[in-house]
Amino acid sequence: MANLSLPKSNSKSKICSIDGCNEKHRALGLCQRHYDRQRPKPLFVPCSIEGCEKGIEKRQMCPMHYRRWRCHGDPFITQKIHGAENRFWHFTNKNGPIHPRLQTRCWLWTGRQGRGDYGSLWYNGSKIGSHRFSFFLHYGHWPVPECLHQCDVKQCVRPDHLKAGTHRENMHEAMQRGRLGNGQNPLTDDDIREIRRLLKTGMMQATIAKMFGVESSRISRIYTGKILQSVV
Repeated sequence: MANLSLPKSNSKSKICSIDGCNEKHRALGLCQRHYDRQRPKPLFVPCSIEGCEKGIEKRQMCPMHYRRWRCHGDPFITQKIHGAENRFWHFTNKNGPIHPRLQTRCWLWTGRQGRGDYGSLWYNGSKIGSHRFSFFLHYGHWPVPECLHQCDVKQCVRPDHLKAGTHRENMHEAMQRGRLGNGQNPLTDDDIREIRRLLKTGMMQATIAKMFGVESSRISRIYTGKILQSVV
């Protein structure tokens, strides 16, 4: 008996199912043009910068403001700041929180951040840490072999919060201050009051946790009122 089965259809010979369209089939019975038309359009979200009506690209900013932020650390900069020293002071905020152990304010870097959340800037064609440049700017020589934070705040560039030291010294101090291990350093009533004050300034809980050598979860419990000081 003869085989009467129909030959298999070749998808390459299919055309668009829209009447009057003879373009090549792409998907769902449609050509590329009609397929693109029926796809849902992404929700438009405007740039977070006030007065900008462009759509966002990254970090809630449009491509223009995002490029400015990535290059200069500030989405409002329209002209390049010449000179590493000028850029350093432009992105240094001297009104940081008072460190509970050092009893002086941290100078917080507000510019771009590099690997490990440390601040960075360009100097003589090379990208270096903003804390290392601060050490060089104030003391006239580079920290050898490494630049250590005595305040344990990575964004701090205050020169008297920095010192030259070795990686071994850094790890030893981290163990002493509870930055390594279980993060269960004891907190005094004064520490808890200072943590509450820092939280009200909008400082990130992770940054506060590193300052006091505890886990972020403990700072979160202080914020939500699950940990209360015994002295009011």
